[in-house]
Amino acid sequence: MNLLNSIIVEGNLTADPVITEVDGLLTCEFTIKSSRIYKGINKEEKEDVYYFPIRSFGRLAKSIGQYLVKDRGVRVVGRLFQEQKDLSYHYPAIFIIGEHVEFKPMLMKN
Repeated sequence: MNLLNSIIVEGNLTADPVITEVDGLLTCEFTIKSSRIYKGINKEEKEDVYYFPIRSFGRLAKSIGQYLVKDRGVRVVGRLFQEQKDLSYHYPAIFIIGEHVEFKPMLMKN
């Protein structure tokens, strides 16, 4: 039985994507910054900021490398993946496998 492992995250790229090719498979890695603004106890505005590492593969990786740049907005639909290569860390690396990436329109800067 497969249990549900799905995530949707929106944010902006923190840097240009990095494309690599391993054994003929294109891999793209990038990080997005997502924030949540809310009212605190004293009605002051607060912001929580989160950073999500993303990996995509194949044709999607190629498109991301061609069209996405730092600060571009995206919506990523994917699944969580826990890397267990190096067991010296107490907590293994967790990142998102981006299976669908929507590119948000570029905003013109004045």
